[in-house]
Amino acid sequence: MIRPLKILIIGGTGLIGPYVIQQISSRFSGAEITTLNRTGWSYFSERCVKADRNDVASMKDALEGVCPDYLIDMIPFRKEDAASTASVIRSMRPEVPVIALSSIDVYSAYARLHRTENVELQHCPISEDMALRNTLGAEGKAYDKLHVEKAYLDTLENAAILRLPAIYGWPDTRRIEHYLRPMLEGQKTIQISMQRAQWRFSRCLHKNAAYAILKMIEAQQTGHRIYNVAEEVVHTDFEWCQKLADLSGWKGQIVLSDEREDDIDFSQNFYVSTEKIRAEIGFKEKYDPDEGLADSIKLYAEGRLETPYRQCY
Repeated sequence: MIRPLKILIIGGTGLIGPYVIQQISSRFSGAEITTLNRTGWSYFSERCVKADRNDVASMKDALEGVCPDYLIDMIPFRKEDAASTASVIRSMRPEVPVIALSSIDVYSAYARLHRTENVELQHCPISEDMALRNTLGAEGKAYDKLHVEKAYLDTLENAAILRLPAIYGWPDTRRIEHYLRPMLEGQKTIQISMQRAQWRFSRCLHKNAAYAILKMIEAQQTGHRIYNVAEEVVHTDFEWCQKLADLSGWKGQIVLSDEREDDIDFSQNFYVSTEKIRAEIGFKEKYDPDEGLADSIKLYAEGRLETPYRQCY
């Protein structure tokens, strides 16, 4: 009898996590999925362990109790998060493959974009071997994916890093609200600076980001792996605004202005190459991005903004 696949997910109740759980359950019959978070919430039939990820005793109990084939870290925001978890894994189950979610903001282009480092203009699309930042990003120590990656890769023998772009999809509205709200409120014009209008930025529908995690499990890779995850089509901010207009039925006008936004260097585009993950593990979009965006717009328009958005950390 084949033993069921066992997965331990740190987090799992936020934007991407429920779809990870759903897709693993659909793909692997009988998979035993356990989430570890500070609320004790679960979405489906998965087991949930209520614990603080930085409590060593709790993490040891979870690893011993679950005995996972894979550990998926959905929420390694700080250096300490990853260092603590990696240390426990190395001491107890050093062979267990870890899939950790990072961000494309580790690249030097992000430092150029936010003027946190004096670096040359970075060529796009950005591949996994291009220059990384040297200092903390604009968010500081509270969101330090650069050192999260280093903690996992320096500590563990089997660690995969997925660098994600701007993730969109219901119930999160951060990527659509700025333009969509005035559209739905009946505003006749929307103004975008010419700098921002031409700027290209990588995005990804939440369900497709979850699918990338599933593909990593299917690939059964060992060693160290780093992949960018994003949609192949990269929109300018003007195109993104126009897409929201088209999908929402807004008939107003998008107006370009000469206004400058000096806090961000929009001469630095910020989009990544995904050739590596598509070639090596066969990732491609399982879900249509336009359909996902249309669903988000519909739910937003129905006035469900107050629907609780459960996120544990």
